[in-house]
Amino acid sequence: MNKKNNFDIIVIGGGLSGMSAAIALAKSGLNIALIEKKKLDSIQVGRDIRALSISPGSVDILSRMGVWEYLEPLAGRINHIRVLDNYSPFFLDFENNKRSGESIGYIIEAFILQRRLIDLIKENKRIQLFDECEVIACETIGSSIVQVKLSSGQIICANMGVVADGKYSKTRDLLGIKSYDYDYKQTAIVAVVSHQKPHMNTAIEHFMPTGPFAILPLKDNNKAGIVWTEKNEIAKEYLSMNGCDFEFFLNKKFTDYLGKVKLEEKPLSYPLTLKFSTKYHQDRFVLLGDAAHAIHPLAGQGFNLGIRDIDLLDNLVSRNFSLGLDIADPILLSQYQRMRLLDNSLMMVTTHTLDTLFSNDYTLLKPIRKVGLSIVNKMQKVKTYLMMQTMEKL
Repeated sequence: MNKKNNFDIIVIGGGLSGMSAAIALAKSGLNIALIEKKKLDSIQVGRDIRALSISPGSVDILSRMGVWEYLEPLAGRINHIRVLDNYSPFFLDFENNKRSGESIGYIIEAFILQRRLIDLIKENKRIQLFDECEVIACETIGSSIVQVKLSSGQIICANMGVVADGKYSKTRDLLGIKSYDYDYKQTAIVAVVSHQKPHMNTAIEHFMPTGPFAILPLKDNNKAGIVWTEKNEIAKEYLSMNGCDFEFFLNKKFTDYLGKVKLEEKPLSYPLTLKFSTKYHQDRFVLLGDAAHAIHPLAGQGFNLGIRDIDLLDNLVSRNFSLGLDIADPILLSQYQRMRLLDNSLMMVTTHTLDTLFSNDYTLLKPIRKVGLSIVNKMQKVKTYLMMQTMEKL
């Protein structure tokens, strides 16, 4: 075996979670192999215009990784969240603490984060990139080695494997880890828009019968990211329209809240499915990010859950590494699974329940939703608790 292909950890998947994991683990002094099937170059990557919600908790983690100092000047702040239901005159309001000035959360376009992560990967001497190749086989050899075979013919060995190749992870399937999914029969239409009136750092979550419509404040006070959820067949019709027709219906969704709205970028779309793995590790391989869990985007939780996966795994692994212990000890991996499975499952159930409750036209549920928003909005202690949860997990 060529020595240059021996590492401490192999990270499979060069998306946002995979790159973040590689950077975090390398900071602990570990030598990392990062495998990505596409060409990983900040000059060549496309403009992923998804607006990512980033919680204060994730900001702390990204700061330790040396990422946030670059992102902060480019991020929009969330100082106010308003939740509305299509059938209710009432709404739910969350505001930041004006005295402290701390934001509830931040919004950053995915391509900005992606390009920063790529730059950090290429600067880091502890990370070796294997891009434009796929994992075709993986196994644990003996009691302390994982081996990964690439489509390029290379074979890479390490003490641990981290699986971060997304919702439709091929590596997860190669390892024989079962996963289950639920098709929401919805499509998320993602776009960046400009608007006449300033958003004043306010995020909107408007629940409608066909799915939620989110307005997410970007750095520019007159620009926002949107996540427009529709039933698949309706979304297909909107996406087939020319720009002028699409903007007409988009303005109807905004209801003059921010004045006239115009598209800044061609919309993207994503089919929405719930995906969860039955376990988060197999032998010396561990799952994180969408490879372990993919939830409905209505609360903007997906990226933050992945960041918390990375933070816990990094803390556990770096502790063992510093003590000269096995970084993929079965007790460590079981602890990771137990702690992350609970957090991720709670968020999965919450977002699934909210979508089920609000994304429908059921007559019996309308008064429940109407009264529910009104009552919660008047209960300051409950609102404070929910906002603290949001700031930690947004």
